[in-house]
Amino acid sequence: MKTASRSTPACPEGSIPISSRSKTHLLPPAKKSRTYRREALKFRAESFLFSSIYLLKDRHLFWKERRKALADPAGWRQKHPLRETDTDLLVSYFVPIFERRRAPDWEIVQTNLLRTVAALRRQTDARWRMVICSQDRPDRIDFDSRVQFLKYPVSHGGEPDKLHKLRFMARHFANTERRDGYVFFLDGDDIPHPGLTQFILEDNNGHGYFLPLGYCYDRRNRTLLSPTQNTGDIHTFAWHCGSSHAVRFDTRQGKEQTVHVSLRGSHMEARQNLQDRTRLTLSPVPFPAMIYLINHGSSDQDILAQSDGRQRAARGLVPESQDQTKLIQKEFGLSSENLDG
Repeated sequence: MKTASRSTPACPEGSIPISSRSKTHLLPPAKKSRTYRREALKFRAESFLFSSIYLLKDRHLFWKERRKALADPAGWRQKHPLRETDTDLLVSYFVPIFERRRAPDWEIVQTNLLRTVAALRRQTDARWRMVICSQDRPDRIDFDSRVQFLKYPVSHGGEPDKLHKLRFMARHFANTERRDGYVFFLDGDDIPHPGLTQFILEDNNGHGYFLPLGYCYDRRNRTLLSPTQNTGDIHTFAWHCGSSHAVRFDTRQGKEQTVHVSLRGSHMEARQNLQDRTRLTLSPVPFPAMIYLINHGSSDQDILAQSDGRQRAARGLVPESQDQTKLIQKEFGLSSENLDG
């Protein structure tokens, strides 16, 4: 007897198909009866089991990716040397965002993300792609071949999951394609300079880049701020903002390059971590290449640190003049409405 075949729903425009099985798309019946309660309980149990298994696997892969490189960095790099860069390079902007239920305001998350997408579409070099990763697909974003969505398969129960999503994206592309380029770690509420992609690909040092220069825009106080220091390990832009590092990501060599993502660590220590652990020497981008939006109420920093403008200013931020603010906004292709809307 023939069994009925299950049809696979087509991927929405811009979505990246993944092979990993996920329970997050299942929904219990709408009728609130005894059957509904039983199915809802079953659904939650299956989701919890699947999430637990996935997170255990993720932890194992994380340990496996790091183990050999941490035990013998020089030996690991000798076994996996950096190859000459390809002629067909691409900057991939990896953008992990909240799942809907964890976001303080899902509409604010999408509004900020729209601003980031628009900034990337203003890039002077077209050799880029943006990969947005979340449990929930934003419905206000126009996805296409360049702005893509990759569904993250499990919930972390409200805990921060940004680093998990970055590793998930790195593993996905290491498993599904063979190409050369750089990965830029970009938050979904930051605004890259129009010339950032062009600089990275034209300079092309084969290792990666960091951003010692940039600006912070305080949404609460409507003030553009600059770090007080441009060098050193603290109070530079890279110390304040997570959207401040690009690393070589050459999947022509296979899965080993995911270690560059796994060993990055905190953005405040990323440059030193990558130098010590993977022998990647990141070069500075010589111009202010990012605007970091702060105090808008819908970021990990706002949720976990509950910081405000005065606290951040005390940590090394000083306001720009109104005239300088207008010049900076023009350089980034922005208006005051772009930053506040």
